[in-house]
Amino acid sequence: MTNEIVADLAAGTRSRAVAAGLDGYEFDALVETIADPEQWPDVLRAAATRHLETGDRAAEAGLLETAVTAYRTASVWLYFAQAWPTASADGYGASARAQWRAISLREPQARRLSGDSFRAVLRHPAQAGPTGPVVLLVSGLDGAKEEQLAVSDALLSRGLSTVAIDGPAQGELTTVQPFSPDFSRVVTEVIETLRSLDGPWSPSSIGIWGSSLGGHYAVTALAREKRLAAGVVVSGFAKAGWEAMGPYVRSLATVRAGSEEAAARFADSLDVTAEVSSIEAPVFLVDGGQDPLVNGPMTGSWISGEVREGTYRFIEQGDHNVANARWLWLDDAADWIAGNLRPAQ
Repeated sequence: MTNEIVADLAAGTRSRAVAAGLDGYEFDALVETIADPEQWPDVLRAAATRHLETGDRAAEAGLLETAVTAYRTASVWLYFAQAWPTASADGYGASARAQWRAISLREPQARRLSGDSFRAVLRHPAQAGPTGPVVLLVSGLDGAKEEQLAVSDALLSRGLSTVAIDGPAQGELTTVQPFSPDFSRVVTEVIETLRSLDGPWSPSSIGIWGSSLGGHYAVTALAREKRLAAGVVVSGFAKAGWEAMGPYVRSLATVRAGSEEAAARFADSLDVTAEVSSIEAPVFLVDGGQDPLVNGPMTGSWISGEVREGTYRFIEQGDHNVANARWLWLDDAADWIAGNLRPAQ
């Protein structure tokens, strides 16, 4: 029987984990075995190990689809093993390696990219031409590129390439680089990297898709990096602040930043309100009415009224990242950004 802390942790993680590709029944059955939150990482890593072993056996037997599914599932378990706050990047590295096994088995044209301020995975749709639209995928405070696989799949199926990004203090760069409030510099470096790639493909238009803190990063980038042609912002905000953050987010930020002082300084720097009206690209914004982490006056509703062209979707039952109600907005958002990145016919 789980205790109260484990129950809260599971409740806050479940919809994100299912949206990222885990089976909800497997998640529930596994969490039920955790009696203490300190057990959380080891129990989830053990589940990942079982799926990795399944993937290895399937790959050796030439069962490609089974291997891809097993490696993807293992990656998600390894990713959410980090949900109990930790300063270690080891779990994210293991998650990245497992997901890359899955991607590389079926997508020989995919590439791992890196720069001074990012690590990323570039994926292409099956019928990618020499040029094409691409969407940069940006995660939140405890996020990493491995959580973006389902969104990436939705965009690939619509003919868009994707770049899932770890920026400073995210994923593979956890503990390697400190938080950067000006994520537009990361976006600029990613764009320059894409444009300098050797090979048969280069971007024809570029969009951005950010969730939670990644939504704030996306708004900041849209205001400052004018080569972005469109953006999707989910559970995003224009302004935060240390005093407005809840206990869990504060503790997580403190672990990631290295000290409470550094975390508070970073949180108080997250303010792009003066620049939102300068955003020229169209923006699709989604808020959840039951979001316990991102709410208040400076979220998607306010942003949509300040930008030149804002499309706003409010999902009353939506939780953080509106992960519990994706059927109400994900396809629409994917269709919207595809339409805004492709040239008019």
